[in-house]
Amino acid sequence: MKRLWILAIAFAGLLACSGSGHGSPDPPPPTPSRPFLLGSSQWPPSFDASQINRMFALKRAHMDLAVFHQVAGVPWPQVDAGQPLPNRVLAEWRSVRSQADPGQRFYLALTPLNDARSGLADLATEQTDHAPLPPEWAALPLNDARVKAAYLAYCRIAIQEFNPDFLAIGIECNMLASLNPAGWAQFLDLNHAVYAQLKQEHPNLPIFVTIQYEHLQGYPTES
Repeated sequence: MKRLWILAIAFAGLLACSGSGHGSPDPPPPTPSRPFLLGSSQWPPSFDASQINRMFALKRAHMDLAVFHQVAGVPWPQVDAGQPLPNRVLAEWRSVRSQADPGQRFYLALTPLNDARSGLADLATEQTDHAPLPPEWAALPLNDARVKAAYLAYCRIAIQEFNPDFLAIGIECNMLASLNPAGWAQFLDLNHAVYAQLKQEHPNLPIFVTIQYEHLQGYPTES
């Protein structure tokens, strides 16, 4: 009789653990998480409003890293003189920043180089991102004291506007080494000066430059 009581108690325990068979199904296994952040640049398939809005919506829905590559020119004389950025530039920056989801991390990429990665970036104005440099600025080496001070001021404004989690202060910089060897040495000096000061001001902010992969692999015509 004692043995029957033990079996009955054990069976009742099994029923209590398993439920009646009509409860909620077991939850699905957790979705594996990525060991990296996913993001993409801000260029849409076409530059009409609907495609731009669609691009930002897709980035908010499927990516955890908001990315802004600022490949336009720099308002060199204005930032050198301590003046605000052109209103058009600030409006674009704030529009891009507002499109990021609050839960996303933010990666900001800036550059002192032109689109060809061969010298100093063009001039940004109220009218355009790519105005010709004023003659006095076009003649300056990349590591001139005015260039260093102006680019540092530009980076500081960008950090204040975007509050990035990751900051590149040069884009595809390795292309300059073959396109303009003298400029490459100047750029290294410029980059070192700006990096050192920004890192002192923002010790926890990852600051770096990016490289162009095909150029690095020896395929300059593909870069």
